[in-house]
Amino acid sequence: AKLSKSELLTKLRREANQYQEKIAKERHHLAECEEELNRQCVLLETYMAHRPKSNFRDERAYERSDSNTRILQNRLAKCTTRLNEANEHNRILRNRIDHFRHEKESYDTRH
Repeated sequence: AKLSKSELLTKLRREANQYQEKIAKERHHLAECEEELNRQCVLLETYMAHRPKSNFRDERAYERSDSNTRILQNRLAKCTTRLNEANEHNRILRNRIDHFRHEKESYDTRH
């Protein structure tokens, strides 16, 4: 079924709002990831500052914390990517909405 321009505009606005909510959630999740990464970095820096110079167990602990840091950095990168994708999709929807608004305005002025 073909939608009228006003129905399509309403549908696109609804989609834009849904994507705005998703973007807000992703931003919140990204902020949480950044906070966790910062906490882990502080812990790692504290550990490195106070650790004995060389001990096999300490080296393994350092490797684990380094691994955790990489995991958190990867999560942060994924969150950032998803946020950028959502922002791009939202930009496209907003452009479509603007286009339909202009079409509706020109249609309304002619009729």
